[in-house]
Amino acid sequence: MLRKKYVRPIAIVLTAAALFSGCNAKDTVPSSSMTAGNTTGSSEEEHETEITGTFNHGHSITEASGNRPYEIKRSDDVLTNKDQALEYLKTCVELPGKDFEFVLTDTSENDPGAYMWYEFTLSYKDFIVMNAEFRVITFTDGTICEGRSEVLTCTFADPTDVIDKDEALKIYAGNYKDDREYKYLEKIYYFSGKGNNECPFVYKFKYDCGNDLENNTILINAKTGDMIGCWPDAID
Repeated sequence: MLRKKYVRPIAIVLTAAALFSGCNAKDTVPSSSMTAGNTTGSSEEEHETEITGTFNHGHSITEASGNRPYEIKRSDDVLTNKDQALEYLKTCVELPGKDFEFVLTDTSENDPGAYMWYEFTLSYKDFIVMNAEFRVITFTDGTICEGRSEVLTCTFADPTDVIDKDEALKIYAGNYKDDREYKYLEKIYYFSGKGNNECPFVYKFKYDCGNDLENNTILINAKTGDMIGCWPDAID
């Protein structure tokens, strides 16, 4: 079980923290319970409770017992960092080949009010696949893996069979009568959310005039110049 593997480092950290606390006890203000003569429970137990309250943001997996439509697996494995989260994800979602990998793209590490989660996005041949995010959510007593695993049933367009980005934008502008000035952002794959389809290789462009009601982002098929999608900033 992963639980045994990952809990050991936590115990070491707690022991080291307790020793450090003991070395500095003379500089510590006594708690109100101790000054009142309350001797129930040791200081080590109090210290461990304090650490546990913030570990993985202090949330139990029982808090996530509702309907979770993209849940792939949950277990009582306890994880402590992004590397362990990645290894756990790989045990839940088997990648179809060496051209695929998971890339860490976001985390809630700096948001203690949220569940502690790590977001990994699928990439193919070093290009990110938009809408193919997977999350490993870690709790004080378990872990949940979520994501759209049906993306792995898709085929992926050849990233070398493309036209120049400026030519693709020109084709788009002619087809949609859109002569606004777009800024090129990146090349990525686009997953529509449906399995057993082809994920096109696309150019991502941004139009920004300073007005959220007019700004938008577009994806253009890098092979044909056809528009794949358009997202106004006002509804992002």
